[in-house]
Amino acid sequence: MMDREDDFFPKDNVDHSPRDSLEPDILLLTPEESRRVLPLIPLGEQYRHYVGGTAEITQKVALGILAAVIGSKVPLIGAIGMSFAIWGPWAQAFQRNIGLVSYPTVGVWRTSVLRAEVAAVARMSFERTTGFGGGGAVTEVLRVTIGDQVGGTTTDIEVPMRAEYWDIREGDACELVVVSERRNLQNFRAVKDIYLPACGVWLRNYPFLDRVAFRGVIETLSDW
Repeated sequence: MMDREDDFFPKDNVDHSPRDSLEPDILLLTPEESRRVLPLIPLGEQYRHYVGGTAEITQKVALGILAAVIGSKVPLIGAIGMSFAIWGPWAQAFQRNIGLVSYPTVGVWRTSVLRAEVAAVARMSFERTTGFGGGGAVTEVLRVTIGDQVGGTTTDIEVPMRAEYWDIREGDACELVVVSERRNLQNFRAVKDIYLPACGVWLRNYPFLDRVAFRGVIETLSDW
């Protein structure tokens, strides 16, 4: 299994992967292709990821109002605080993107699903942490291991279960981006934004990739 080494990204999104004696099937991308696939300026869906639902929006607005009140004697600070709900998600997405695009070498790893299983997970809630109420809800998640059966290079991802994931089977082909500090990919990181072309679904907790650009690059690589 890969060693964890997560300086830039949460542990559920990127793994560090030492190369095995049997090298993974990785096709290098040109700098232009890399910029298309890994955007620096946040995409709409990346922005929406950090906007969140009603609870998150309410929290951001409340924080913005609080900052505005605290900085009321300084107009600039007050204005920044009031607009936090607008620029905050953009800044969060930009910060997450910039760490990824800093890698000089980017490639596409073509591999397959080794294991896929549905599990029930108890999610922590306010009631559980305070001791009041009925406790947290139990939700279903999909746990998937992908990688090379022969070479042994693998990575895991856990995502909330969705209806389209029931079509995923062991052996299904999958494609994902990897990044590295080295041109020879002696060590690389797997970006957990995984595309399964057979069933047309994505496994992701954050939309690292530009989906349209990625599929376009994949089609170009398939022509070689």
